[in-house]
Amino acid sequence: MRSILFSLAFLISCGLYAQQGFVHNSGQWNDPSTFRMQMGPNSLFLTPDSLVLSVMDPADFDGDHIGGHHHYADTLHYHNFSMAFDGARKMQWAGEVAYEAPLNYFVGPRQRWRSNVRSYSKVRAKDVYPGIDLVVYEAAGGFKFDWELDPGVDPSQIHIHYGGLWGVEVLEKQLHLQTRFGALVEAMPFAYQEDGEVRARYDKEKEYVGYKIGRSKKDQPLIIDPIYIFSTYTGSSSDNFGYTATFDDNGNAFGGGIVWGTGYPTTLGAVDTVFNGGLFDVALSKVFVRRDPIVVVKLFGWIKLGPTL
Repeated sequence: MRSILFSLAFLISCGLYAQQGFVHNSGQWNDPSTFRMQMGPNSLFLTPDSLVLSVMDPADFDGDHIGGHHHYADTLHYHNFSMAFDGARKMQWAGEVAYEAPLNYFVGPRQRWRSNVRSYSKVRAKDVYPGIDLVVYEAAGGFKFDWELDPGVDPSQIHIHYGGLWGVEVLEKQLHLQTRFGALVEAMPFAYQEDGEVRARYDKEKEYVGYKIGRSKKDQPLIIDPIYIFSTYTGSSSDNFGYTATFDDNGNAFGGGIVWGTGYPTTLGAVDTVFNGGLFDVALSKVFVRRDPIVVVKLFGWIKLGPTL
């Protein structure tokens, strides 16, 4: 069974960067979403009832046309699934960090045309459970979400129901979400307060997934940050394609792939921080489990694929 290393941040193999963040649905789309985030061929919909994800099969990246910028197969296959929250209130999503430039939509029926549509890098649903906010935000070109709990609030209220999946399995240090394309994998959640880290793990009760939290201080807020093995996108402005991935004993994630052109994010101290010409470069990325930044090391320069270029 193929395994798709997943970071609500999705499918590093998609190789495209997020566009416009979380766009408010001001009537330009005929669906129940309040906000929508488009990540290359993948989509996230924030509705009053759930988070809905539409994920493309990574096999639909057409390897026979890797010289092109958007190398998809002629027929695309998707798996749609949702994250709903048992016992929760209707989510009233609100943008918090707005982009300066508004968007205009003049597509489809004229009654769906909209001007000055706002987009955000961060949105919040307050009091999904009493004293618990759900915050969704851009991270590494994809997205992540946090649970923010007021002091003294019980985190066992959180019950996540995954709809549309083929199976959900909680292992010792991972959560496996089974799609038609393979398993999406989440590492153990990271929880913290003002004074430092709090022990946390996933807990499954019947069809619901929640969190088991260790000893914490009742007079301080608590943040629960689900840790995904990979960010969906690296933040690259160049097309890139993932080929391999793994993680170490500390939960840090490593991904290897190829990059066409400049624009792939690198950090100080990387072996090679520039595109070296030819058809593509090979890139190695490291994602720290406790930090947002991605450390990228380009291992090779010019690589020729096939008899001719």
